[in-house]
Amino acid sequence: MKFCFVILHYRTLIETKECLQYLKKLDNQNDIQIIVVDNGSKDGSLKVLADNMKEESNILFVEAEYNVGFAKGNNLGYTIAKYKYQAEYIVMMNSDVFIQQKEFIRLIEEIYGQTNFDILGPDIITKTGEHQNPLMLVHDNIGRINKTIFLNRIRSIATFLPFDLKRLFKNPKKSNANIKVQPNPDLGRVQFENCPLHGACLIFSGNFVSLHEFPFYPDTFLYGEEDILYYLGQREKEKFVYSPLVEVLHMEDAATNICFSDYKKKKRFITKHSSKSLKVLKELMKRSK
Repeated sequence: MKFCFVILHYRTLIETKECLQYLKKLDNQNDIQIIVVDNGSKDGSLKVLADNMKEESNILFVEAEYNVGFAKGNNLGYTIAKYKYQAEYIVMMNSDVFIQQKEFIRLIEEIYGQTNFDILGPDIITKTGEHQNPLMLVHDNIGRINKTIFLNRIRSIATFLPFDLKRLFKNPKKSNANIKVQPNPDLGRVQFENCPLHGACLIFSGNFVSLHEFPFYPDTFLYGEEDILYYLGQREKEKFVYSPLVEVLHMEDAATNICFSDYKKKKRFITKHSSKSLKVLKELMKRSK
């Protein structure tokens, strides 16, 4: 199979259903296999999806025994795409990502022909119009990691205090001097190379798939996977490309919002797992010295 789309599902019945409906509208359906990995939802949503899509021969539903997190859940779908379907390209996407460009596959192949990318990031647009790619690297050294871990402790403590947390959780200014800018005159916008990419939607080419058993370092649960992917990729001199030629819509935090209706509890969860992932990255950096 030429293209495998791996969707990580966790209790997001409405979003996953809509995600699948968009995928079924893409051109080149004969080249497409879809793999939905249910990350231990245990809420009946997988059965509803499977029943709803039972006439679709190119959708495979896989159920993890329990919630194994972002990295391991995606790795499960990736290995099926690689070994069961011998995919030339693997598109890994959150269940709340919607691909509205019918020519999505053709565009990816054109970009690969121009750039020979290992990993491609599309223009990820949120429902409020924010563009999430390319990411500007924050955690490229141990000092920055330690700073964020410290700030996460402060943020976590602050969730127990009676004041507005929005400013405290504002993202820091990001920069990355290594990014190589490639003008794209057809769009009037720019393509970036050598930049970290948002994990909501990532496209892995055959270059990457042939060399890697799985895409994500498996020792994290949630958050920080992009920093680790980029760090390891740079170490292996792999080519990361962001192109605005391909676009996806990201509804953002659908699964997390289902689990946490309380804003402060959600932020405690995020800071806890973000810090755990950053500690994994710090250990990787230490080992490489």
